[in-house]
Amino acid sequence: MAVGVRNNNPGCIRSGKGYAKYATLEEGYIALNSLLYRRYDRMTLKEMFQIYAPSSDGSNNPSLYARNVLTYLQNQGYEIDFNTRLDFSDPDFRAAVTMAISIQENGRVLGGEELALRASRNYNPQTDTGKRYSQTEARRAQYSNINMQRKTGSPIQNTTSMGNKTPGIVNFIQMAASGQQYSLTDILKMIGSNITETPDSLTYQDHNSRIG
Repeated sequence: MAVGVRNNNPGCIRSGKGYAKYATLEEGYIALNSLLYRRYDRMTLKEMFQIYAPSSDGSNNPSLYARNVLTYLQNQGYEIDFNTRLDFSDPDFRAAVTMAISIQENGRVLGGEELALRASRNYNPQTDTGKRYSQTEARRAQYSNINMQRKTGSPIQNTTSMGNKTPGIVNFIQMAASGQQYSLTDILKMIGSNITETPDSLTYQDHNSRIG
């Protein structure tokens, strides 16, 4: 069983020399929210993943990691690039980043999108007693007027919830019944798979810089 799943730790955050363990997945997501806000606020994706997943630690590829997260965020409608300053005071943006990290670390959003979003909204930076980083506070003061811009809709494009739309899997079944044929890529897109967003044979589970 992967460490993220075993330890309820979707971000594979370390504590000391080992991986942090949380009682529930929601606690693990809240811890990741805390780390993003306290340590990485107002960094760029490029800067962030050079610390979060440094190339000096195991088989990490920080540039690829950043690119995968950027692609996920852009697919969620965020108009950002590698050099955009990130505002982790925004709970919906934090949620999107935690999901992207969970996919990168574990191959999927552990516990589902609704859990990740709820954890992000339940996290309150004002009551966070975790370690404060002077570098983060300095960046926050320097880049104080940042708003994460999105095109339209919710940052959470939930493909597993019924909601008011027919889920992708039902659409596929209905269309397949009509006799239409599709490629594997088409099928994955229709059922809302995240497989195409996760690089083949890449795992990043050794990050000394993830200590909160």
